[in-house]
Amino acid sequence: MTNIVLSVAIFEIAALLGAGVVWALWSDWRTAAVFVPNDGKALTRVRRWEGVKLSRLGCIRTEFLAAMTVFLACNAVIYGFVSLAAQSQPVAVKTGARLTMTTEALTKGATALKIIVTNRGDLPARATSEGGGSFVISDRILTIAEEDLLYQGALKAILGTSGSGIEIYPNDVRSFWVPVQIPDVIFDAIVAGQKYLYFAAIVGFADDLVPHGKKAFSTICGRFNKRTEEPLVCLTHNNVRVLN
Repeated sequence: MTNIVLSVAIFEIAALLGAGVVWALWSDWRTAAVFVPNDGKALTRVRRWEGVKLSRLGCIRTEFLAAMTVFLACNAVIYGFVSLAAQSQPVAVKTGARLTMTTEALTKGATALKIIVTNRGDLPARATSEGGGSFVISDRILTIAEEDLLYQGALKAILGTSGSGIEIYPNDVRSFWVPVQIPDVIFDAIVAGQKYLYFAAIVGFADDLVPHGKKAFSTICGRFNKRTEEPLVCLTHNNVRVLN
């Protein structure tokens, strides 16, 4: 917008200068016509024409009319360029709310896993008050089919939630908890790399782009093994926005 205003100002100054030049040239051209014999041709009549005579205002001289014609023509061109520039301005297209989920560290004696939700999108998300979650402790890495069963457990949990819901604005952060039961001996086995703690968490939400009656989901699936500061993500079921 600033560039457009500056450009218009520069072109207006150029239009005024152009009108001034036309005024001076036309005045000289008309003055020189006095010394040219009147041959009755149209061009000669135009050169000798003094202007439009008005009874009360006097005479509007031809050099003024010529200058105003050039000035108005320049402004018409400026208006055309400004209109074209305004139409070519890019329009921001909203892509919707996008909820990313991370977890806090897994600690010994913990009875729940904290899930942190951040809206990385460009629209507010109207999310459910509670998220759905599930977990399983395994002696080995799960297959994709087994991860899917874990995800289905989290999905079943969220479909049963109710409440007034919360709004998560862009760049806002919310959190919820996934209940877990980890005896100390199991936690030690996870740290030793002998067992795996798998978890899945889902948040349902809607925004202005989600059709009425539908819901979008943000999902995370991960596992803790040896390192308890942060989980490794599973092969599937990690989405920031997926429509139901």
